[in-house]
Amino acid sequence: MNLPPIIETERLVLRPPRMGDADAIFKSYATDSEVARYTTWKPHESITETEEFLRRTIAFVEDGSRLTWAITLYGDDLLRGMIELRPHTHKADVGYVLARKLWGKGYTTESLRAVLDYADGNQSQAAEILGITRTTLRKKLRSMGLPE
Repeated sequence: MNLPPIIETERLVLRPPRMGDADAIFKSYATDSEVARYTTWKPHESITETEEFLRRTIAFVEDGSRLTWAITLYGDDLLRGMIELRPHTHKADVGYVLARKLWGKGYTTESLRAVLDYADGNQSQAAEILGITRTTLRKKLRSMGLPE
């Protein structure tokens, strides 16, 4: 399975996550209880927890069961968050996390649009990987209250 491509926007670079990102994840959001409040996981208490999370995430990327990107600011390779497409039969959901200090700046919306544009422009590859359609992705975007 090919890793997800690097996607560039005006302000962001979305790239595959790597083990070297563990420290940035741990320091920027994994220990933040306010960030974790909106996720399915509890704040990490040790870097070991973050490393294990990252190992699982990378394994999902490598086996093709999920498309996951690290969110970085353009010109700075430090991971600030992640965005992921997760397949479920003939649909997918989107998960994302972003360091709290970057909330309210439109980075999550920008990331989601970039991922949807990638899926839209590479429909056959995305559909093959995730078993979903552009329509399903656009419906998800609308259901999140985000403009298309």
